[in-house]
Amino acid sequence: MVKFAISQLRHVLDEMVLFAPLQVHRVTRNKQYVRQIIAQRKATPFLTCSLIHSFNVNIEKVAKSSEKVAYPYLLILGEKDSIVDNAGARAWHSKTVSKQKDIKLMAGSFHELSKEPNNGTMFESVLKFMVSR
Repeated sequence: MVKFAISQLRHVLDEMVLFAPLQVHRVTRNKQYVRQIIAQRKATPFLTCSLIHSFNVNIEKVAKSSEKVAYPYLLILGEKDSIVDNAGARAWHSKTVSKQKDIKLMAGSFHELSKEPNNGTMFESVLKFMVSR
């Protein structure tokens, strides 16, 4: 119901900025980076109706197109990521038909994986995946 309302009213309400609470402290465990986000306003915790509608449409397209994914890919997820739905990403991964695919869950990590203290895990996974292909 909410998705339908947003899709129908987005043009009328697009000048209205909606508050979307971004839990900045859950973006990464790297406190210095979190302070930089807050101080330099690198993350905007606001959304417009058109942006929300775009997210809804494209998330559904990605989910419906999983069976068409046949190219090699590596999916790296942060265990504590509150921005990306890990269960949805794992479900998408299981539906793809790619013969060369891998999934990695970074323990204790949030969304901004390259800024996490254990980011070496991510870099190592990417390099191993690339070398094997």
